[in-house]
Amino acid sequence: STARADMTLSEKIVYIADLTSADRQYSDINKLRELVNASLDDAIIYALAFTLRDLSDKKRPIHPDTLYAYNYLLLNKTL
Repeated sequence: STARADMTLSEKIVYIADLTSADRQYSDINKLRELVNASLDDAIIYALAFTLRDLSDKKRPIHPDTLYAYNYLLLNKTL
């Protein structure tokens, strides 16, 4: 799944559920699962940053929606 800027609550839940499902195994999965319990937006920001790093390290293309979603959440995060 790909995130997008200004996701609805339902879209956020589907996005993070896909990334944290029981069959997922990657280096930061436990950290991401912990963050979901504290803050959905923080978990998504973390997941997007992980995705951006991972794709960049592998020299893979990054979908513009992923970058827009990351920037949107950072710029619109309530403290």
